[in-house]
Amino acid sequence: TTLGPYGSDKLIVNARGETITSNDGATILKCMNLQHPVARLLVDASSTQDRSVGDGTTSVVLLTAELLRAAMNLLSSGLHETYIIDGYKQAANMALETIDEVAISAGTHNFSIRHVVRQIISTSLGSKVLNVFGVLFIDLIVEAILGSENHPLTKPRQIHQICLAKKSGGSSHESRLVSGLVIDRALCSGASISRNNVTVMVSNLNFRNWTDLKAAVAVTTYQDGLDAGRLEREEIRRICTQIKSLGVELLINLGPIYPVAAQCLADMSIMCIENAGFELIKLVAMATNTIVVSDVNQIKANELGRAGVVESIVIGEKSSIQLSDCGLGAVCSILLRSPLGSLVDEAERACHDAVCAVNAFLEDPRVVAGGGAVHFEIAHRLRQFRPELSQDKSVLAVYAFADALEMIPRTLARNAALDVPMLITQAHTLLSQQHEAATFGVDLEKGEITNLFKLDPAIIEPVQVRTDRLFYWTTIIKPYS
Repeated sequence: TTLGPYGSDKLIVNARGETITSNDGATILKCMNLQHPVARLLVDASSTQDRSVGDGTTSVVLLTAELLRAAMNLLSSGLHETYIIDGYKQAANMALETIDEVAISAGTHNFSIRHVVRQIISTSLGSKVLNVFGVLFIDLIVEAILGSENHPLTKPRQIHQICLAKKSGGSSHESRLVSGLVIDRALCSGASISRNNVTVMVSNLNFRNWTDLKAAVAVTTYQDGLDAGRLEREEIRRICTQIKSLGVELLINLGPIYPVAAQCLADMSIMCIENAGFELIKLVAMATNTIVVSDVNQIKANELGRAGVVESIVIGEKSSIQLSDCGLGAVCSILLRSPLGSLVDEAERACHDAVCAVNAFLEDPRVVAGGGAVHFEIAHRLRQFRPELSQDKSVLAVYAFADALEMIPRTLARNAALDVPMLITQAHTLLSQQHEAATFGVDLEKGEITNLFKLDPAIIEPVQVRTDRLFYWTTIIKPYS
């Protein structure tokens, strides 16, 4: 019931009592406590689809479950599992051949890459909460990946080069694209800053006190305790002095920076940010053209990063740090605003899916129609399949595979409260009349089967999204049929 533009959101309460509102298949499955091994495989397939191409996480689970149900019915009817696996293999190979045949290159209709990217993003966001904001987020994502029309990028940005910064409070219309990085952290000192030409160190250094590490220090006299504390402070000061000698002005650390070290760095006029996390320090290192330092003895001054401007900005009621003019221009941030925390989380997931879908298209610049068009075409061709041997029982599994594929357009139509049997019959009629292959799918706005390439915007998706889905279906089904 979450599939498509008319799919419903789910309100989930996890074990900690936190609420999550989402219609993203991967997010919903991650919140479920599943123990069955096949169910865990479905969760893994959905998560892998989310990481690789972003979109299609719900479809992977629906189609895999439908293929498993079809396999169970065939087993119940007495068909041996060997025939089922052989039939599914044949059907999967025919499906991949069909997708390659019907896929359309981006330049076929003389459309620019930017135009096709906008349509892919529109299709991806069509079933997300951001769909209600029109072209606002489409423009933001297009500019983040390709640059502006007046200043296009020579090389499109990848998903790991785009930071999705979330700030609840305010209107979603306040979301904007920021050059450089927005770090949702305040300085350890809590002060506001604005500096130019800053030397940046991204580190994974240990600034903990011995007491914080719960280490045991054996002392026999009061003076021994004082000496232990003095040695501890001297070691922290030694590390801070080495950092200062390299000319560092901003230190961004993976873990915590405890008060003794924070005060020492402040005395040396070194700004510091703690608890940055793995994803953030990777982004900062990429943006400032540096490496993550684990030992200050192994880094040279010319290997440190550079930021043209480092300044404190106030977004909503909280302070953040913005790094801009980093030189390479490889990283940017999409600042997401929303009045509710759950909405801004869903906006982040939607933008992530859209960026991943565009990256998949840029790797393989071919597209296919959405709306179940490809499923109809593959199912039609599978039903025309005739085995070389008339006694080959695997053909029953091929036909079951064809029936399972139509689950997607059926579910899309059902969620939109449309007449499912009428639409399926209309699609079969068009296919039998040899219309353009794999272009006719379900138009949920008009409630009919139509050429989805001729809509404005067209309902299209990258061919890699389809091929990856098929790979995950068959990877799970083959060993477990």
